[in-house]
Amino acid sequence: MKTYKSLICIAGVLFFNNLLYAESGGNYTFSTNEKAYLNQGYSYFDKGEYDQAIICFNRALEINPNSAAAYTLRGAVYGKQGKYDQAITDCSQALRINPNFAEAYGIRGLTLNDKGEYDTAIADFDRALKINPNLASVYLNRGAAYLAKGTSMTGLNQANQALNQAIADFDEVLRIAPNCAEAYSSRAVCHYAKRDYTKAWIDVHKAKSLGLEIDPEFIKSLRRDSGTNY
Repeated sequence: MKTYKSLICIAGVLFFNNLLYAESGGNYTFSTNEKAYLNQGYSYFDKGEYDQAIICFNRALEINPNSAAAYTLRGAVYGKQGKYDQAITDCSQALRINPNFAEAYGIRGLTLNDKGEYDTAIADFDRALKINPNLASVYLNRGAAYLAKGTSMTGLNQANQALNQAIADFDEVLRIAPNCAEAYSSRAVCHYAKRDYTKAWIDVHKAKSLGLEIDPEFIKSLRRDSGTNY
């Protein structure tokens, strides 16, 4: 399960502002040009113009080679491009600069999750939440990692344990951000995997009411296995 889009959906500009504030514990003062390049780069990133975003983050790093925010944001772009090793390198560099940069752990976790390294990804999400326990995007993506892990397991008990952990994370997302459609849709997949079809349908309808388009193939499978359109 890809999770970069989920991060941006739930966090957006708030994530970006939090990332800037988190630089050096909120005490760092950005130069005017550095912050301008970070803002411009994030704007390109949000529009999917990844090459332009990288150019902006490179320029921010030319101004300040110790910008953990620039390394983290460039790492997020590399992750979107499937350049996982470069993404991990950038996030690791950000953490060398600022070991308490929760957002860098979060982006590195996303990359590791996309590589299928679920346990390592979960460890990074754990570190991020230890630093900042209110990052809804990290709960969302840790839940996605547990979901991917659970659905890839053959042992029923282990699979259910991972799925229950995923559900707990999606519950936490909804406590922090009650209108996060992605949390409802992801929790629906967990309930479906556990064959709790009634709960799956409830979450599907809630996600749809919040404007999220649900994967038609998932709806088709849910209808077939539950024997109802709910």
